[in-house]
Amino acid sequence: MSRFTEQERAEIFRRSCELLEDKPPVTPPAPAPEPPPLMSEDPIAKWKREADARDRERKAAIAERQRVERAARASDWSAWDAYVDARIAAALAERQHEIVELAHSSVEFAKAVDKKLAELERLLTKITDTHKELREHLAREPIDMPSPLVRKERLVN
Repeated sequence: MSRFTEQERAEIFRRSCELLEDKPPVTPPAPAPEPPPLMSEDPIAKWKREADARDRERKAAIAERQRVERAARASDWSAWDAYVDARIAAALAERQHEIVELAHSSVEFAKAVDKKLAELERLLTKITDTHKELREHLAREPIDMPSPLVRKERLVN
């Protein structure tokens, strides 16, 4: 015969299943807290407490308004800074473009000047050679030519 009754066996089986499932134990609900005792409040203390609370609220609202105003002023300056930065960037880009254009124009001008100087040098060489030939030609002794004053008869065949 068994030492436990059917009811006790069922309870032991249920309890062992609970333990094996590893569930946290069910805690009974906490008792409701006691309501605070009713005390009659002095009207002056109540007025003072409410006035202090209102002063704290007012100071918090003023601080919040000042913070919002500072943020608005800061955002206005950031917009101005962005505008000025954009203008400076545009001016720098324009100046950069002008400098690049000036550099290209200077290069083109230098090439044109070199080309003209080469042409002038070629012409100067040509003139120098021509002048040298002319000087040589003028330096020769004149050939005796018959005088036009002396008339010779022409022989006609």
